[in-house]
Amino acid sequence: MHFSVLSLKVIPWLDHGVFSFLQIAILFTSISFISYGSSCLFSQTMKREFERYQLKDLRILTGLLQILASLVLLLGLMNPIFAIGGAVFLSIMMFVALWVRIRIRDPWFLMLPALFYFALNFYISLIASSPFF
Repeated sequence: MHFSVLSLKVIPWLDHGVFSFLQIAILFTSISFISYGSSCLFSQTMKREFERYQLKDLRILTGLLQILASLVLLLGLMNPIFAIGGAVFLSIMMFVALWVRIRIRDPWFLMLPALFYFALNFYISLIASSPFF
């Protein structure tokens, strides 16, 4: 008897009851950006960071867009077009984050998270748009 992790098969990629690297990447990225987006909305530390970035007026919009893109990315577990859209949007946001950190002359090690998430979301968008997916 075959037993699937999700008996209703709501997530078609889980037909065999095993998470793929792509699914784990989507879950990891989504949780990360929901957390970061929420901190943009509520954290005093993030408020000070956005002042340091000279982007204090964009803090709330950035947080809301990151949460929205994360939710779209989660929908990508059911339909790859959402994974592509959410991942491309988050890649663009991380590219801009890298540009901002370069502009304010942050040390290279502070740029690593943005670079990591840029690469991860770029990977998600490429794999989710693959004809072999």
